[in-house]
Amino acid sequence: MARMGAPRGTRQSGGGPRAADDGRASLYTGTRLTRAEHAKAHQAAAALDMSLSGYLAELVRRDKVDDTGRPLWAPTKPAPDQLPLIDRRSA
Repeated sequence: MARMGAPRGTRQSGGGPRAADDGRASLYTGTRLTRAEHAKAHQAAAALDMSLSGYLAELVRRDKVDDTGRPLWAPTKPAPDQLPLIDRRSA
């Protein structure tokens, strides 16, 4: 059976806020977490007496981004001229 979708942790092709202009106040999103991530998020939400959805929404609201929308906590991308060279010799 063919695998559907992008590999875990990568963006879907054509992904993004498809329904941003339909007037809804909120959108449903689905996410996959490891068991440890899931437990940590639920524990944090419970400690704040919040739902998991409310906790995740608050994390998004508080996330600081630069002028391009990239989160400040993300490592900087190397410039194209700083990428490692790949040895393309054939066997």
